[in-house]
Amino acid sequence: KMPFTLSGAIGMILRNSPVSKIRQALIMCETAGLDLTTKDLESHHFCGGDPLTLAGALFAVKDLGVSTTFHELAVLALGGHDPLTLLASASKHRVESFDTFSPTRTDKIRGFTMNHKEVSAVITIIFRLSPSQLAFDFDIRYVHERLSAAVSVFINTAIDLRTLQIRQPEHEAELKLLGLDALPGLQGVTIEYR
Repeated sequence: KMPFTLSGAIGMILRNSPVSKIRQALIMCETAGLDLTTKDLESHHFCGGDPLTLAGALFAVKDLGVSTTFHELAVLALGGHDPLTLLASASKHRVESFDTFSPTRTDKIRGFTMNHKEVSAVITIIFRLSPSQLAFDFDIRYVHERLSAAVSVFINTAIDLRTLQIRQPEHEAELKLLGLDALPGLQGVTIEYR
């Protein structure tokens, strides 16, 4: 099956587009089940990008399990980033544990329960960054501070440590919701009260 018509190919030749490269890229995209057109790939070429490199990255998306779009990868490629490298990094799970309110502060996540017992906490998050977050150096600080503040509230409004531990799954679910808007790749959150 020809991915584009003969008249379309002639038009690309007249516009000095790399016909065979765009054809190869289109075949790769069709094989991956992506609904792209020759115009998408030709536009990327005219903006200074390589359609074949972009198609190779889009082809790898499904195997790597990364959520992205043609436009996101095209923008990153045109910005001088290697889409395949970003996708490989975005496919990896990251784990970060913290027991302070912020990466820049040393005060621990702790508080006093209603029975006047001091309780501290360690939060562990498992997440993946999107290709755009990686390209633009996403700062985890906002998520760190937000989750730490929420856990401090959980501690200070609890009756005792036992109640905190019973409600731990509920707290973890709530923290995940709090972090998802800034970190859509947030896979899980765990709290250890002690």
